[in-house]
Amino acid sequence: MADLITRIIINARDNASATLGSIQENAGKLATALAAYFTFDTFKDLVNSAAKFEKELDAVAAKGGYTSEEMKKLSEFATTVGVEFGRSGTEAAQGLTILAGAGLSASEAMKALPSVLAVSASESVSMEVAASGLIATVGIMG
Repeated sequence: MADLITRIIINARDNASATLGSIQENAGKLATALAAYFTFDTFKDLVNSAAKFEKELDAVAAKGGYTSEEMKKLSEFATTVGVEFGRSGTEAAQGLTILAGAGLSASEAMKALPSVLAVSASESVSMEVAASGLIATVGIMG
């Protein structure tokens, strides 16, 4: 009888070990698959963000008629100042697009952009609303 109980215990332990080993193997595969998915998803998001930023910079260039040197400065400025106000480079570039469309020079747009970003952040409004409001205010003041 003791021999039968010993065999049952050994058999149960072996089955439990095999089951745990299978779970561990599948968990490893699942972890690898999830890591690959999220890595790809993050990479895809980064590429999409960069494409949106470049598209917005194209709009800035088209509306402002700025030189390539001015565009380089505007691009660097948008990414730097955007972060300072908790906004993305793309959002900052949207503000530049509106300012360029209003006829501001590159240097004027760089001076005005921090105010646009500050209004957008503090009032929780879009770049368009913030920039348009700033342009209207400056227009009224002459």
